Amino acid sequence: KKGIGLQTGIFFLAFMIFILFEMRFFQLTKMLIPGLNTDFAVLGMPIFLSGFLWQVSLLIHKPLELSEKPKKMIWAIVFSLGVVVFGNALYLPRFGVLATAYTSVASAMVYIISILIFIKFDNNSRTKNEY
Repeated sequence: KKGIGLQTGIFFLAFMIFILFEMRFFQLTKMLIPGLNTDFAVLGMPIFLSGFLWQVSLLIHKPLELSEKPKKMIWAIVFSLGVVVFGNALYLPRFGVLATAYTSVASAMVYIISILIFIKFDNNSRTKNEY
């Protein structure tokens, strides 16, 4: 819980810096990648959020990892992969590359929610077996 709290604090600090200097970050990226299209500037926020959520998911799935429940983690990954594949197939032709950025956010959220559900059920079954 300390790790998630610390990471959330760092995220909000980085998020505020990103919001304040979003165009500067994009200009710096454009200097590093000269052929970058300016239309891609809108991708910054969903990619930033997606990266944060995936980092949080690495902390959240630790209880399953430590209790050696890889099958549950694999199921969460499969659900998340399904969101990415389905979302990209459905929204990419209509909305373009921005859809993939938001699909990545949705995928990370599905992974986190799946892991939390699996942890909850794992804790409930462990508690019932102790009595």
